[in-house]
Formats: sequence, C-alpha cells, structure tokens
Amino acid sequence: MYMERMGNKLGNTKVTLSERRRAQRIANDQDHSNILLRLHVGDDGQEIVHAADVSKSGIGLKAYSPVRIGTPVHLAFNNGDCEITRYGKITWCAKQSDQTESQEGGFFRLGVSFESNDAEANTLFYLAIKQRIVKDEG
Repeated sequence: MYMERMGNKLGNTKVTLSERRRAQRIANDQDHSNILLRLHVGDDGQEIVHAADVSKSGIGLKAYSPVRIGTPVHLAFNNGDCEITRYGKITWCAKQSDQTESQEGGFFRLGVSFESNDAEANTLFYLAIKQRIVKDEG
C-alpha cells in the first residue's frame, strides 16, 4: 500500500491513504486499447469497455456509461481461445475527458474489485489480461 504524508498548517505530519489496491497492478498504456471486455450490469444489459489496468484483485476500465458504486457486475474477456469471466463490484466511478475519444463528452473510469472467494479464477483472469497487455506493448 502506498501512504502519502502531508503537513498541515502547524507543521504536524498527517498520513493519508491514497492507494487502496490489494495487489500490484499492470497498466495498459496503449492510447487506443484493443483489450475489450463485456461488462454486464444486472438487468441493464451489457457494454463493451476497455481495460485500463488489471491486478489479481481487480481491474480498471474505461466505459461510456457511469455505473453506481457498489453495483455487482459480471466481466467477460475473450482471449481468442476461450471466454474468461469474473464477478465483482464497482468500487469507484469518475468522469474523464479525453480529446482522442470519438464520443462527445469523454468517458468514465471504473474500478472493479473481483469477488475474493476464488483467488485461482482471479489469477487466471489477471494473467489473461496481462498477457494481452504485454503482447500489445511488444
């Protein structure tokens, strides 16, 4: 975990938590990522989203629609050989603007925390996304 120290007016040091990830993440630095996933949100259907980063405990996404924090979601990723799925919940959602995005008004960054009851499945999902990120960067 990353801790940040900040001073107040009296010179006292205050420690704030600025990183809540439970595992190391791999960032997808490609501007036009072709790492696409299907995001299923309850009965509201599905949306195609882009992977921004991934760890063994969760994934960061770029989406065109906001999702309420705490909402259960189902993710599906096709790695070419098979479809890998994970369940989780939205832990944060923030509107972003990006001049390179084709849709007016930008996009939303979403944080998804995977269900922790199946560490093996979380690791498999992480490795599949990580392999695609590394392949695309190479």
